[in-house]
This record gives sequence, C-alpha cells and structure tokens, in this order.
Amino acid sequence: MLASPFFSLTVVLTQLNYKTFFSMLTPIRFFVTICLIALIVPQTNTENALLRAFNSSNLFKNYGEAKTFLRSITWLSIFLYIVLTYLATIT
Repeated sequence: MLASPFFSLTVVLTQLNYKTFFSMLTPIRFFVTICLIALIVPQTNTENALLRAFNSSNLFKNYGEAKTFLRSITWLSIFLYIVLTYLATIT
C-alpha cells in the first residue's frame, strides 16, 4: 500500500521535534520569497524580459512552450509561498 504525502509528513513530524521542523521554515520561506520576487519583477505588461530569455535559450521548441512553462512556474511558486506562510503561522 502506498503511503499518502500527508502520512509521510506526519511520520516525519513525529520523528522530529515540532520546533525544529517549523524553525526550518523561515530560511526556506525566505529563499522562496527571493525566488518569487526574481520571477515576478521582470514580468511586466509591456515587456517580459524573463520570457524573452527563456525563449532565446533554446530550451523550448517555441514561444508558446516557454510562456506556458513560465506561467506554470510562477503560479507554482506563488502557491508554494502561500503554503509555507500558512505553515509558519500555525506554529
């Protein structure tokens, strides 16, 4: 039987001290915040320098793939930041 992610997190939390686990969230949240700022700031309505850099890097076949990847990574980062902030507030 496969273990759910919540069960795995519960096992980790019971093996670690709660205080130790939640004290690790502050540096992780700081790192995610810096990455999120670095992702969002270059994206403006008139010019998207980050999208242009991704498109010219030849990692993607076309402009659409680069745009989809950038949009996905931006929303994933925002969601991760919100989850980490929530976890930091329940301590």
